[in-house]
Amino acid sequence: MQPPATRYIDRRGKSLAYQAFGRVGPRAVVLCHEAISHLDLLWTDPAYVEQCRRLAADVRTVAFQQLGVGLSDGIERVPTLEEQASDIGAVMDAEGLASAVLFAVYSTAMPAVLFAAQSPGRVDGLVLFCPLMQGLRHSGPEHTAGFTPDEGRAALTAWENVFARWGEGRTIDVWDPVIAARNRPVIAMLERTSATPSVAAALFEAAATSDVSDVLPLVQAPTRVLHHPSFSFPRRSVELVAERIPGATFHELRPSAPYMRLNEAAGPVWDHLHEAATGTTRSGERGRELTTLMFTDVVGSTELVDQRGDLAWSDLARRHEHQIRTIIDESGGELIKMLGDGSLSVLPGPAAALRCARAIVDQAQPLGLTIRVGVHTGECQRSEGDVLGIAVHIAARIAALAGPGEIWVSRTVRDIVGGSGLTMSERGTHSLKGVSEPWTLYQLLPHDADVTVWQQRSELRALDRLVLTAARRAPRVMRAVNRLDAARHRRQAGGSG
Repeated sequence: MQPPATRYIDRRGKSLAYQAFGRVGPRAVVLCHEAISHLDLLWTDPAYVEQCRRLAADVRTVAFQQLGVGLSDGIERVPTLEEQASDIGAVMDAEGLASAVLFAVYSTAMPAVLFAAQSPGRVDGLVLFCPLMQGLRHSGPEHTAGFTPDEGRAALTAWENVFARWGEGRTIDVWDPVIAARNRPVIAMLERTSATPSVAAALFEAAATSDVSDVLPLVQAPTRVLHHPSFSFPRRSVELVAERIPGATFHELRPSAPYMRLNEAAGPVWDHLHEAATGTTRSGERGRELTTLMFTDVVGSTELVDQRGDLAWSDLARRHEHQIRTIIDESGGELIKMLGDGSLSVLPGPAAALRCARAIVDQAQPLGLTIRVGVHTGECQRSEGDVLGIAVHIAARIAALAGPGEIWVSRTVRDIVGGSGLTMSERGTHSLKGVSEPWTLYQLLPHDADVTVWQQRSELRALDRLVLTAARRAPRVMRAVNRLDAARHRRQAGGSG
């Protein structure tokens, strides 16, 4: 099987690389590759090629790399989770895929789950391999689901060691130490060719401070959650992901053998993906989807009407509504309705909503208006131009609690925008009228944190450049070399037994 051509789509002024291959039909798979991947080098691995050939015979397959990694453009900042989720949809659009089964590994599971909840009609299934849903630095290791304090600290230390010695192949010690000796050289090359040390560390830090665990119950797609016994994260942390997704199944995979190459050891993962892609799937119920809601309210509107009179107030309200419509439209959102002196809007995601909220508050000031805003992300039913569901009530209650000129958000919003640079301060736990459980709320602060990635240059070794050239020009030769090498390791393993 020949490697497919690498294609590019523009995403926020950057080129995102992807490859598409296989049978065009009603079924499709999207492979959301992790940070350590290179679309050219992957095709030098006979095990990867064989699994792709197997998929290609039955389904259209698309593989892509996030920005900052491999053949995709470099980054100045780590894309937010909602941007990464939108990239999945953009790749599907580029290939004309109405829906697909998504395969995601570790931190790429976060945007995959977010996309599945936001666009249930486009996701036929999820296969999540050792998924990360709550970052290790989110609330401190002692609060991370499925980790004891000691396990959390050990996991952080393991990843910090990887980035401190990036380019030496230390990632394999986290993923599968059983095959570390066999695969360290190739993993070292993948590290060096996939991302600079600074970008790799920035991607990890963004994931470490993010949390989409509140989104898991909103996933409607059939889901398989896979755990590898050699993976450094505890089994319980992965089991919890399966328990929180309705109808999801948990699968413990077979152990690796020391002679195995990386994709050979991942054989059971590919088996699950093939079954999910070719079996009977169902799309999520259309209309129910993860939605970001924003309520705005003019503070002291009654007093303003009394001071200025009905006509002046009507003109002021009209100008303010025009401001809101313009800001929401430019962000790709939708103004659902005006509510007297307030508004309800739906936005593409939490970060977009918070930036819209800031613009609305700022632009209202020259009109002499003070605005309070509430933002929440939750499951809603879209019906005849309206939005329904408990999430709407939560967003309204949050807006009512915000002070003049303040933007308050739910914990779900705070968790999803991790790594965006948007800063917040906790405003305590509140009982919201009509909502059974209390919510921890946060206020958006006026100044963002600097999330610029320092582009540390990483010179490729001469051997790296040689292998990359061979991978592009003679992938079959490289696969033959790797196949012979694999056979030699098996013979050695058999002889030592």
